[in-house]
Parts: sequence; C-alpha cells; structure tokens
Amino acid sequence: MEYSAISQNTSFEIKTGCQILGKLTYGNWFKFNAEMEIAGKKYDIEPKGFWKKNIEIKNDTQIIAVLKMNWNGDLVIRMKLSGKEEEFVLKHSGFFKEKFILTSHQNEDLLIFEAFYRWVDMIYNYHINSSENFEATSDKTLLLFITLYAANYFMWISASI
Repeated sequence: MEYSAISQNTSFEIKTGCQILGKLTYGNWFKFNAEMEIAGKKYDIEPKGFWKKNIEIKNDTQIIAVLKMNWNGDLVIRMKLSGKEEEFVLKHSGFFKEKFILTSHQNEDLLIFEAFYRWVDMIYNYHINSSENFEATSDKTLLLFITLYAANYFMWISASI
C-alpha cells in the first residue's frame, strides 16, 4: 500500500489516498518533543537523558514504545503489539536522495520512506510504501507514525552534523 506524509508548518499528516490517518505535531522545529493523534487517541513523544538519545512514546502515563540509536547508527524501535514486545529497526540509506527502511526482527522490509525536499517551501514530504506483512501488523497506523517520527529524527541529526 502507498501512503504520503505531508509537512504542514510544524506538523505532518499521513494520508492514504484522500483519507487522513492522523497527525504528528512538534512544539517547534528545534525540539524533539511531539504529539501524535491517531483515531482520536493522543500519544506524547519525549526524548530522555542528557543527549536526548532515548525516546519514549506514551499513551497517558503508559510507555508503549521506546526508540534508541544502536552502534550501527540505526534506530531500534521497541513496542508492544497485541500485548507482545516487538522490535523493529529503521535504517537510513542514501545521501542526496534520503531513504529510510523499517525492518522486522526477521530482517524483512516492512516500510520504505522516501523523502522529497520542496525547495519552494523549504520543507520535505515522504512517499511511503508498505509490504503485505506490514499491512497485517496490529497497530500498523501507530507504527507508521512512530516510523515517521524516527525518520524525522534521522533527518535532524544528519542536518546538524
């Protein structure tokens, strides 16, 4: 299936066709704190620690996912899906054409995010392709938004180097 993530000032909407699946909103472009709204539910994203390398995603006070950078420079996403702990890895690829690939713990590609920079607006959007196994994942929309946040995190880190 194909999705698109459209940037709107300090937020992103993910759409499939004309249907809006939810919204990822940042307090401002210089902080990593954010909020996701999916099907009426709100999730807070909060970096932790001195270097802000550990990121927690909460639904109210319950931590539902954690993002951490590994030694290979990939982002590891740990989250509970249907009561079971799952691990995913987001890998960055490309230099001039940014691409991000979310893989399962079996090293199977689930999502491919391609970033497109709009010079006129000085913003970027993503074109997203998913695999059949991603589409069969429980809480796939939540994982899609967490992956969007993680891809943005990569973009900000690479821009600051």
